[in-house]
Amino acid sequence: MLNKLNLDKHSPIPLHQQLYRFIKEAILSGVLKNGEKLPTEEDYRIAFGLSRPVIRQAYKQLLDEHLIYRQKGKGSFVKHKEVHYGLLASTKPLSEKIRMSGFEPSTIELEHKIIDCEEIQSTIFNCEKDSRFMKIKRLYKGDDQILFYFEFYRPLSLFPELEHLDTTKTSISQFLASHPNNIVDYAKRTIYAVVLDDKLCEYFKIDAGSPGFKLDTIAYGLDGNVIEYSVAYIQGQNVSVSFDF
Repeated sequence: MLNKLNLDKHSPIPLHQQLYRFIKEAILSGVLKNGEKLPTEEDYRIAFGLSRPVIRQAYKQLLDEHLIYRQKGKGSFVKHKEVHYGLLASTKPLSEKIRMSGFEPSTIELEHKIIDCEEIQSTIFNCEKDSRFMKIKRLYKGDDQILFYFEFYRPLSLFPELEHLDTTKTSISQFLASHPNNIVDYAKRTIYAVVLDDKLCEYFKIDAGSPGFKLDTIAYGLDGNVIEYSVAYIQGQNVSVSFDF
């Protein structure tokens, strides 16, 4: 970025304004990406001989316009785009929700394994000791931004094919779309305002102890049995949430 910055010290436009305009244009045009770290005051001093007040004035304008944010002890970063979720509007797959919000979705799989009844909230599934479940943990991204931490559980008694499903060839959502046991009669979703733990803050690249939302969802089949239990977390910075009634 610094090699493209051209400051004119003889211009009637103050240096802090030149720097502010350059960075703002780089952010709005996408040259600087969401979450990208900006050069430090020392970087500017070495490259251009700029004083700290000049740099701080430029950065203050960017902060005031919510184009960047600061993390104590880490520096200044390009601010993520604001994300809006209609959380209760539907039970559509997360990737589809992300695409509807104007982002290109992708996933990072953290865990994919079979667990028994002792490793899950048995009161939700009312399961026997020998019951087995598919457990998956993922991060869902929109463009380059982590939007969701998500984990879900499916009983293998209803979806035995999940144990051997090759997700490199068939996505779980594609598989479930045509499965006879995947008909949702109704779902119960509970949303909590929470303080995110350190690992979640690390995933979202935000300060430890930041606020967020936890979403518990239980989906019931036509026979009243639970066909999926999921837990999702979203970070609370630059996020708005709507509820449809």
